[in-house]
Amino acid sequence: MPDTANDTSLIDSYLRRATDAISFGDGKSTSQHSDSSLHRPMDETPRVFGGTLSSPHPPSVETAPVLPRNRKVVRRKISTFNLILVLLTSAVAIVLYIGNVIRVGELAGEIGKLQEAHQRNLNDQEILRAHINHLSSLDRIQSMAEKTLGLVNPKQPTVWMDIDREKVQEVASDIAEARERRLKKK
Repeated sequence: MPDTANDTSLIDSYLRRATDAISFGDGKSTSQHSDSSLHRPMDETPRVFGGTLSSPHPPSVETAPVLPRNRKVVRRKISTFNLILVLLTSAVAIVLYIGNVIRVGELAGEIGKLQEAHQRNLNDQEILRAHINHLSSLDRIQSMAEKTLGLVNPKQPTVWMDIDREKVQEVASDIAEARERRLKKK
């Protein structure tokens, strides 16, 4: 009859190797990992159970209890750091965009006020031009000259005179001599 103590220790050894290979999750045998994992007690092996604790095989006296298998680790396609980085970048972009929209609104209001002031100035200029045209009209000036200064339009036509240039030079020389005599008397 075969030795049952050797069989049990052999089964325990195989179970430990199978459990270690499952817990590593990479399909490598225990010989490819460090030897310390072979001597680890079964209670210290980290496990994540994905189902019930019932064994897929009916219990028998000759087999050791089957440990539940770990679920496969699902890796995230996007890391948490990248997700947070994208969220922060989006938040900053949204804040900048909203600030820009607010500033554009303020500038549009300011432009509206400046356009109103410009239109008022243009209206004031037109009013002043109309006032200047009224004050400088010929009818107004003529009536003021007649009333205030007593000026009137001549009733006789204008007469043209002929002036002799020699006579003008004689008169100019006589005026110059008269000035010299005055200066000598003083």
